[in-house]
Amino acid sequence: MALTELQERKFKVAFDSQDVDGTGVLTQADFERLIENLTTINNKSNDLAKKLYTEIWNDLTSKADIDGNGGVTLDEWYSYIEELIKDSARFDKYVLSTAVTVLKSLDATGNNRLGLDEYKKLAAALNVSESDAEAAFNKLDTSGNGEVDITELQAAVREFYLTEDENAPGNWLFGQF
Repeated sequence: MALTELQERKFKVAFDSQDVDGTGVLTQADFERLIENLTTINNKSNDLAKKLYTEIWNDLTSKADIDGNGGVTLDEWYSYIEELIKDSARFDKYVLSTAVTVLKSLDATGNNRLGLDEYKKLAAALNVSESDAEAAFNKLDTSGNGEVDITELQAAVREFYLTEDENAPGNWLFGQF
């Protein structure tokens, strides 16, 4: 099963958010910088987030770095994501659990929810513009209570990776696609 045009558009946005240096190739340096960006938002280290992102990088390179050059191109990324979404155990481990860990590490109040300001910090760490972050937050806050909780985040992550509904709120996870 090949990725659809909608999936390719969404997954390119996710790729770009992790390509911190903008070279068009995901590298270990990109992931290290991403980990640094995510774990220093609230001026606290998060060893679990670091561990998860290191595991993701190792899984990504072992499965996607086809040419063995130490980096992952967009085409290699597409192949990796295509296989990842077929494997529910890997998807849960590398995608859903990471999303929850990141939410908890950015949650300044400890209520397992992100307000708009917290979400904007997350978006900035992922190279998402402030305007896209605000638009995304408004779509992801499906309850309309001014916060994105774990349930909403998990639903959004599933929608982003798994839905073919172009209007699904989760498609905005990494901003406008």
